[in-house]
Amino acid sequence: MLASVPASMLNQNTSDLGIPNRIDLKTSRFSHQGIGLGKQIIERLMAQSQSHAKIILYSVAGREPLYAKFGFLRMKTAMAIFRNRQAAIERGLLSET
Repeated sequence: MLASVPASMLNQNTSDLGIPNRIDLKTSRFSHQGIGLGKQIIERLMAQSQSHAKIILYSVAGREPLYAKFGFLRMKTAMAIFRNRQAAIERGLLSET
């Protein structure tokens, strides 16, 4: 599907009918940052997801400006439990308010 993306970075989950319902992309490799790969991936995934009712994106804190350029908005309904709650709060991943 994403031919230019290394297979080690992708994990595609499919429904019982073989239809992709979730794609996990690991882009934490520093060597893959800043070269436009994220932009290419988002553009391609959005093109392939035009018939979907929603696209939910999980990202590391600080990447929001990139995804906002594509029309993504911050969700207010997500909740999470992290093993190291305090560290997640300090990193800006969780909020107690």
